[in-house]
Amino acid sequence: MLRKEGEDVSDSNLDGIDFYRDAMELFYEAGHVSTLDPEFFNHSAQEFVYFDNSTDVALTKDQCYLLGLVNNISRLFTVNRCAFFSANLLSAKKYRRLRRFTPETAEKLPRSRCNSAKN
Repeated sequence: MLRKEGEDVSDSNLDGIDFYRDAMELFYEAGHVSTLDPEFFNHSAQEFVYFDNSTDVALTKDQCYLLGLVNNISRLFTVNRCAFFSANLLSAKKYRRLRRFTPETAEKLPRSRCNSAKN
């Protein structure tokens, strides 16, 4: 799905579902990849954490907060054992200006539930 000339990326999908496509198009047009198909796309943060790990991964409360701030994680491609990813950041514009990210500021941000944390 190539954008039409003059179409703004932000207009094409505000929910981030197609963000990996935008990233793949950029890499494709720059000649870094030969396909528009990513290795995998649109996984939740929890799916991403457990992708290459067993299900008994223990996460701290702070890690859980951070995981809740992203969705639609996609593994775009791998070059020389270096993987390139895209992720949709979930935060209101007013929180993007925070000078320091802390667990306290993270609590103010909307997030998904993380049921696998061990405190």
